[in-house]
Amino acid sequence: CKEFWQSELEEDTLCFGDGTHGPCKGDSGGPMSCSYDGKYYITGVVSWGSEDCKQKGYPSVFTRVTSYLNWINKHVSRG
Repeated sequence: CKEFWQSELEEDTLCFGDGTHGPCKGDSGGPMSCSYDGKYYITGVVSWGSEDCKQKGYPSVFTRVTSYLNWINKHVSRG
């Protein structure tokens, strides 16, 4: 990921994909989920990617949810 986006990446980001599939304009804030033990977990939130959305080889960039778990747990009700 760093070879494509270099210094634009922060510690709270993660990359996924190869640029042929993934989020596009208007998808920011959408979930990236993973399945574990039969349950789905939100692992990332769509942040940004290549200008034309499908630039081959360029992964999409997501905000890493685990970087914000303390804040989420403090501000979100478990109702």
